[in-house]
Amino acid sequence: MFEHEPEPHEYLEPWYIRLKFALRGREKSQSRNLRRADVLLTSIDAFCADNGIAPGLMKIDVDGYEGKVIQGAKETLQKDQPIILLELHRDSMQRFNLMRKDVTEMLFKAGYQAIFITDHHKKCSTKLEPVDSNSPLLTRAETDMVLFMPPRCLDDN
Repeated sequence: MFEHEPEPHEYLEPWYIRLKFALRGREKSQSRNLRRADVLLTSIDAFCADNGIAPGLMKIDVDGYEGKVIQGAKETLQKDQPIILLELHRDSMQRFNLMRKDVTEMLFKAGYQAIFITDHHKKCSTKLEPVDSNSPLLTRAETDMVLFMPPRCLDDN
């Protein structure tokens, strides 16, 4: 999904994927069947206010738009303090000139603490590792899952 009319180089698959489909006898992959659609977007803060919702848990998996989502949820994060399961994409996927560290720093400044989920695609080798804002795990070039625990959960001991 794009926020503007994309140029062909923004959605065209790499040459090796086009070659793969050509060798299979198909000129286009299924993902190239693009259509235009207008979609109404809203922030989490506006959605929660309009619908009287106070989330206890939020899963954020937005392929590089993590920073924008968190910026649009500042009031909700402060008021409702939901637990957040965040899929954090590598820096090359981040939008709006935000880096992974910028995204996580917003949550740390809101009083959240983080538990890094290692190898989240390999269940048998997954480990939970507490991290702080200076952890090198938060700046690595991977797509990772991080569980952010709000202050309200940390006071329960």
